[in-house]
Amino acid sequence: MKRDWIPTVAGVLQIVSAICALIGVAGLVFASLIIASVPDIQNDPEVPAELIGGLLVAAAGFVLVLGLISLIGGICGIRRSGWGWSIAGSIAAVFLVAPAGILALVLTIVGEKEFIERGPGAGTDAEPVVGRGL
Repeated sequence: MKRDWIPTVAGVLQIVSAICALIGVAGLVFASLIIASVPDIQNDPEVPAELIGGLLVAAAGFVLVLGLISLIGGICGIRRSGWGWSIAGSIAAVFLVAPAGILALVLTIVGEKEFIERGPGAGTDAEPVVGRGL
């Protein structure tokens, strides 16, 4: 069976979204460290520095989880195994980098027939999954 380019492009878009997410996580953690280390912010009674720092760390954790899901989905998309992971990665990418995520989601849905089952006994010549519902 000839391999199509659609799942590969979707996987690359998911991986690019994951890399952007990891850069965003680094920025959020850096911002929380800055807030925690500036004495003027810490001593100002009108600024809830602990709350802001906690929210930034929580947002970083959420973005990190979405980025990891997008990374796993992108790898599965490029390998054409695990259509469910690839869909999950595309959906996570929509929340990370919307244009790339939407395109990855559309391409993953269109390229569903390219994915193969990697269950017990499935080799490299396994039949493509066709007509599988969600």
